Amino acid sequence: MDRLQALEAERSTLVKGRAAKLLELQRELSVAQAAVDIATWQIEQASLKATVAGVVLDRPTTPGTRVAVNDVLMRIADVAPSNLVMRAAVDEEDVVGVRAGQTVRMSLYAFPGRRVNGHVERVYDEADKDRRTFEIDIRFDAPDARLASGMTGELAFVMAEKESAEILPATALQQGAIMAVRAGRLVKLDATIGVRSFDRVEISNVGVDEQIVVSPLGSLTPGQRVRTQDADLSITTQQPDPVNKSAATIKAF
Repeated sequence: MDRLQALEAERSTLVKGRAAKLLELQRELSVAQAAVDIATWQIEQASLKATVAGVVLDRPTTPGTRVAVNDVLMRIADVAPSNLVMRAAVDEEDVVGVRAGQTVRMSLYAFPGRRVNGHVERVYDEADKDRRTFEIDIRFDAPDARLASGMTGELAFVMAEKESAEILPATALQQGAIMAVRAGRLVKLDATIGVRSFDRVEISNVGVDEQIVVSPLGSLTPGQRVRTQDADLSITTQQPDPVNKSAATIKAF
């Protein structure tokens, strides 16, 4: 009986020792796994992963430089022509006339003499606090394969558009009126003024044979006798520009 009790006590001691050893090994495994997790996290933190597909536009920080939080290491953007947008700053007094989907005519300095069409994609909600302008993104309707980020140009938002209209130089509108010359004297015409731009104005209810005053010298008074000199208006009125011109830059994101 004593022998049996001794064996049972020895077996119990072995079982307890094994359980204690297993617990110790599990504790060591947990510590080792935590060390592996920390090392993996540190490696991930040391690796840079771009959140977008694109190309490196700028790399101001050289390898080996100590950096701090929020330091700029490089600039990456998607510069595919189909993804580029023209970003413009529009004055607050003009932004009320800009809407999503609105037609925009663009002239890029890289393509002189060529007009590019686009449309308003986004009107940002907040104005620049210093310049009091709103940023507008314009998407190209048919992007040229040679477009590149950073190109600049001028653009105009089309506020109104007609297929055909009678157009005069803006200088013909004097104090809200259109003047003509009949028998050597000035006559104020009962003309209807339509769409205006920086250098052109739309008119109607004006006879085709009227001799319109477009570049007056001095003040104009109905009945005043004047001398005239004919001018060719075909150049100044052939492609009316839209209103609301603004400078803009192509952006990549």
